[in-house]
Amino acid sequence: MTSSSKRQVTTKSETPEALNKRYFRRTFTIESRLRQIKTVLRRPCTQEKNINLQKSTLKLNDTDKCLNGERADMATTHEEADNIIVQQAIAVAVAQQQPVTVLADDTDVNPLLLYHYLEQGIQTPMFMESLVKERNVIDIQATVKKHQNIIPAILAGHALTGCDTVAACFGIGKGEMLKVLKTGLNLDMIGNAEANWPEVLEQATQFIASCYGQSKTNSMSEARVSVWTSRTGKSGATVTPKLCSLPPTTEAFIENVKRAHLQTCIWKNALQLDPPDLEPTSYGWIKESRTKSLLPTTVPTNRLGVEWAPSGNLARGMAGLWMLMAFTLCSVYSSNLKAMLIYPRVNLPFNSLEELASLNIPTGLANGSAIHEKIIAGQCTMYTMPRGFLGPTLLSMALPKASPLRSKFDNMYV
Repeated sequence: MTSSSKRQVTTKSETPEALNKRYFRRTFTIESRLRQIKTVLRRPCTQEKNINLQKSTLKLNDTDKCLNGERADMATTHEEADNIIVQQAIAVAVAQQQPVTVLADDTDVNPLLLYHYLEQGIQTPMFMESLVKERNVIDIQATVKKHQNIIPAILAGHALTGCDTVAACFGIGKGEMLKVLKTGLNLDMIGNAEANWPEVLEQATQFIASCYGQSKTNSMSEARVSVWTSRTGKSGATVTPKLCSLPPTTEAFIENVKRAHLQTCIWKNALQLDPPDLEPTSYGWIKESRTKSLLPTTVPTNRLGVEWAPSGNLARGMAGLWMLMAFTLCSVYSSNLKAMLIYPRVNLPFNSLEELASLNIPTGLANGSAIHEKIIAGQCTMYTMPRGFLGPTLLSMALPKASPLRSKFDNMYV
């Protein structure tokens, strides 16, 4: 490649898929004016933004100004492609005042476009179109006009209900998020780097608790108990609710709110060249030195210095042995308890052989059995019913089906 390399000029129409692939690939170009190599991310120029939505084609007139002049926006240090896409789209809409179409499938791009479109006061048409054919085209301008009351809180709500970096609560989707935001719940502290942490946590707790139908609560653990009580206390409830369907505990929720707060703060500053200077380890992340990556924390660090799991092999072995013994004892106890509740206990009307003889109850004895020998030897008074006569010895009588002897044996103690 030489300094006299020419810019790519398109003279025929291209499909949106082909155009998107060409725009968002990295190409190396040499600007002879600066005499140095620059890495430039190709993006649509102002003449290539007009889209015929009925025919799903793109009209290309002139690409002569796609790579002209200094590109200060290319110096951004944002790592997320979602922020860069929105940054480019909003910059074009503000500078050129012409219709803009964003080709993206990522769910995070939509609330980002809605929020910054409203914040910048843009009046020109903007659309979000999927790369997959036959999917709906989102009119950003019309959506902002219809839902401008909830859009200021949509980034915080979107982060709290799950995004690329924040875990979602089971059963709480985007539909429930919009339903709660329409009630007028304020989330202005989430994503504000200058906000006090207690206020951030209070707003997040109120929002997620309202998604579970528990608007009057002070902590997520309290909401968890309320949801459990309401589901198990219903008349006719026979199935215990799954633990994943309950609200998170306060300890785990705090770590998730930290990550949502950090992500919302980055989103709100997506139009800046640099993201806010915040330390991720202070917002629910820990550094993994082996993989050189950030890992989310699910429980807070114990302030007393006690580890959540034993670190030594001996301690782990003792903990495992204790858990095995506890499991065995619980299993045996629950089995015996279940047997006592299901099967009725038979109470015998006598406690000794003398009482059995005095009741004139028909009794059959096997000739040569242990009890028969004790009776003959006159030692029957030493054996009482609570202790058992035969110990572990079992005696069974097998009779043919429909035998006439069955009725006689049913009334006897054998």
